[in-house]
Amino acid sequence: MKLCWNITTHCNKNCRFCFRDTTTTDNNLEQNITVLNNLKKLDVTKITYAGGEPFLYDSLEVLLKISKENGIYNKIVTNGSLLNANNIEKKLKYVDRIAFSVDSSSDLENYFLGRGSEQYSHIKEIVPLILKKYPKMKIDINTTIVRQTLKEIDSFYNSLIDNFSKKEIARWKILRFCPLRGNAKDKSDEFTITDEEFYEIKKKYNSIDSPFAISFVDNNEMVNKAIVNSCGILEIYNNGNKITKDLNNINMLCKNKYNPNIGGDFNINLNLYKTFFDVARYGSLSLASKKMLISQPAISKSIKKLEEDLDVNLFYRTINGMVLTEKGKELYGYVEDAYNSLKTAQRSMLESNNMFKGKLIIGVPSHIASFFLFDKIKEFHKIYPQIEISIISRPTSELLKRLEAHELDFIIDASPIDTSNKELKMEILTKVKHCFAALKKHNYNNAITCLRDLEDYPLIIPVETSSHRKKLNDLLFNHNVNIKNTISIETSEMIRDSILEDLGIGYIIEDAIKREIENGQIEVLHLEEELPIININLVYIEKYLTTIPKYFINNYLK
Repeated sequence: MKLCWNITTHCNKNCRFCFRDTTTTDNNLEQNITVLNNLKKLDVTKITYAGGEPFLYDSLEVLLKISKENGIYNKIVTNGSLLNANNIEKKLKYVDRIAFSVDSSSDLENYFLGRGSEQYSHIKEIVPLILKKYPKMKIDINTTIVRQTLKEIDSFYNSLIDNFSKKEIARWKILRFCPLRGNAKDKSDEFTITDEEFYEIKKKYNSIDSPFAISFVDNNEMVNKAIVNSCGILEIYNNGNKITKDLNNINMLCKNKYNPNIGGDFNINLNLYKTFFDVARYGSLSLASKKMLISQPAISKSIKKLEEDLDVNLFYRTINGMVLTEKGKELYGYVEDAYNSLKTAQRSMLESNNMFKGKLIIGVPSHIASFFLFDKIKEFHKIYPQIEISIISRPTSELLKRLEAHELDFIIDASPIDTSNKELKMEILTKVKHCFAALKKHNYNNAITCLRDLEDYPLIIPVETSSHRKKLNDLLFNHNVNIKNTISIETSEMIRDSILEDLGIGYIIEDAIKREIENGQIEVLHLEEELPIININLVYIEKYLTTIPKYFINNYLK
């Protein structure tokens, strides 16, 4: 486990976009030694010491020494102003990596931002001195992109290339401005950049052959992380939820039967739950053994251990295999949800590191895809050709099952959808209108002016099971119209093709024949009655949406 420890709220700068929490107080050394010992018990392997300005904490060297002796990897995030040739050896003796917060090579811009006008020149001087004393030290440059520095990002990159050697900078980390709290929250409107602006930066610098590594940190990564504040409170953020633990309590980590750590939060054996999940999915030990490449005795041992830990029976052992008990079914629901969340997290992390590689999986009936989606896909794919796009066309009921099984990113559909499942979200993307249409050469508008006139003509209509057919039946019933000469067809594409083949007058979504109307092949009949208008809906499960689907929805669908 790795985390950030904001060791102090004090700082010798007043950066206008800083989100340090000035509402907390600093622990003394004794308190922080307790915090550090508790972090070790929580299997923390890396601590990033930040602030405020961490070098303003008087006993930082003592904590770094204890941390190092406990086998923890120490990193410092600093503005660098308190380091000089005389104190480098002492202050960095127990440091493995150091990151300098530098946002511009312009003295004027740095002054405006609150960094100080000589910050960049100072960092240029101090880096070679650090590496002379500690040649294995890893040095990063952290740059927060705000509206004011957006236009200077290229010149800043070139300045890094010009002023630092390949060995001096290990990584350039580009952070998106995050209005979390403090000055940052108060100045949100002034400094915030858009999603598109940030992704354009990522796109550009992901394609550059740089002498140092380049990484990106978006807002969600700033929020969803483990942080220890200056008074020793551990805050774990996950999807907007915050869990807090007081690390100042010496007896906080007292053991019990099942949970040797805090409430069991940090001692979950994920391998046991994975084994349980796979056995439940496959329904037998032998099949699970083949799929997992683990021996049956080892699997049985894991299941037994989990049952003992939870004090429940999870399976009935039968001659036909492993059958879940009621408690087993309950646990499976929790584990399945966690598994899907982990898959989402993994994919989201990969996508956030490189927005331009990944997958987009859309569920949509073919008749909607043809007139609503394909143009948008074409535009998106032209800009992001490395993103793999899958379009799945199935009946609405099947698409919903696949969405709930985490096999689709979202659905676009016009059918009524039951959203009583609280996880399902539905938004109206647009409204489209049905029409009656025929080959233009017939000039039916001279003969057909109302629904009743259609009784004498062959009609091409949706199949009985279609929601569009139900709307049509209601329309005809309400106007006392009786049609008999009909051909029922399943898809809009086939209805369109049947019109072109002159099989009759088709009942179809007007947008589905837009091209044929424009080129003069087909015309819409102008009837007295109002024909049904339907909604094109976006359906998704918000917690499973990753970076690429969110970007596509926000920039191409809405």
